[in-house]
Amino acid sequence: MKEYRAVLFDFWHTIAVFERKVDIETTKEIALERMKEILREFGYSVDMKEFKSSLDSAILRREKVNREGYEVSSWITIASTLEGLGVDWKGPIVGLLRKEYRNIVLQSGLVPRDDLKEVLEYLVKKSKRIALVSNTSQGDLERKFLEKYGLLKYFDALFFSSEEGYRKPRVEIFQEALLFLNLKPSEVLHVGDLPELDLVGAKESGIDSCILREKGSELDYSFDGYTPDYLIDNLSGLMEIV
Repeated sequence: MKEYRAVLFDFWHTIAVFERKVDIETTKEIALERMKEILREFGYSVDMKEFKSSLDSAILRREKVNREGYEVSSWITIASTLEGLGVDWKGPIVGLLRKEYRNIVLQSGLVPRDDLKEVLEYLVKKSKRIALVSNTSQGDLERKFLEKYGLLKYFDALFFSSEEGYRKPRVEIFQEALLFLNLKPSEVLHVGDLPELDLVGAKESGIDSCILREKGSELDYSFDGYTPDYLIDNLSGLMEIV
């Protein structure tokens, strides 16, 4: 068995999942209504149709940048949305809106996988370094999630695309993790659920890849000429690898 000194984890659908099906549009409606209330408290009366249109335009601009491998933080997206509405985004207003969005997501049924804590404790006992490498426009949401469930203590480092500037599968975010951990690519294993991001990014960085596949899936999860080094059906499967 190959000896790894560190394990990198993806966040969404790898260590954190929604315990119930989340209606994205409903969640968006709730967030917009609450944000509209906050704007009203600052003296701005915003038409919901215009609000949605300005937000959608900001999201389209963000996605265009995302496709090039770069991240646009939620701060910029919200500020751009407000600017499109003629709202002065300077001062505390953007921070308050970001915090409200974060709280809505955290309250929408986002929970750790059942076997996550067991796996993290196992890795710590085996003296393995642990880090998070995640594509996100709002890293503080994930950091708050880890704090909420008492998981932050297990991680040596957190690498969010919103803070690093690069998104998986670009190698830069993986290189930042390697640099911080002071490890060679061959000493690290990356665990994620999306081959186009986690598999490709890891392999192009020289890092072995472990894909957490969907329940019941028999796919080999190969992508763009790369094949995962390992496939697991639950996180506890890592304990047979590391």
